Amino acid sequence: MADWRLRLAPDAWLLRGPAGAQRAPVEGDPASALAQLAPARRGGKLQVVLGDGALRYLALRWPDGVRSGGERAAWLAHRFAQVHGVAAPEWTIVTDRDAVGAGAIACAVPAALVAAVRGFADAHGLRLDGVAGGFVDAYNRLRRGFDEAAGEFGALALARDGRLSVGLWREGEWLGLRSQALGADVAATARAMIEAWRLGSGQGEAGGTLYAVGFTPEGPAGWRALRREDAAWA
Repeated sequence: MADWRLRLAPDAWLLRGPAGAQRAPVEGDPASALAQLAPARRGGKLQVVLGDGALRYLALRWPDGVRSGGERAAWLAHRFAQVHGVAAPEWTIVTDRDAVGAGAIACAVPAALVAAVRGFADAHGLRLDGVAGGFVDAYNRLRRGFDEAAGEFGALALARDGRLSVGLWREGEWLGLRSQALGADVAATARAMIEAWRLGSGQGEAGGTLYAVGFTPEGPAGWRALRREDAAWA
């Protein structure tokens, strides 16, 4: 367990640790705002969570014939440039190392943020204990309570920090992941995303469970829709 938790919200960095919490407003460059924070003591483990608004996500399936590390890196770079218009050196791309099957999730992070977080840890003698996006952090924390039946779909939808982030999986394999600004009808938007991915998977007849944080969900026909709490996000 980390001693310190650093989170990037839309308008501030939030640092929580043994001595309480600190807040550093972000009024421009998030990286430079980190200098306003000062842990009460040196040393310990630091967990970092970056809000989904700062990131770019992709759910993907590796094409046949793309196997080596170099081939996958080149293909990923092409996909992020094509879908999100981002590329190195301004962005750093990371992939899910624990992916099941041919599906995986990938994330592009501003390189300046990565450098700033590492610099903050070094300056205060902290050991980085992981850097994750808000959606992935929540999924990893809440997944122990997921109980969709074997062979069915599972989906997680988060409405917070002015964004809706939704992911869909089946039997451990990711089928879709998207984060976008909150709209007027959060439940309908989340359901529409899931429906599109479900039908596109070719396995649309399977049932599923939608887990939601921050709003009352409405799942596709025949699905369970369950609201969850995520107190650790605060």
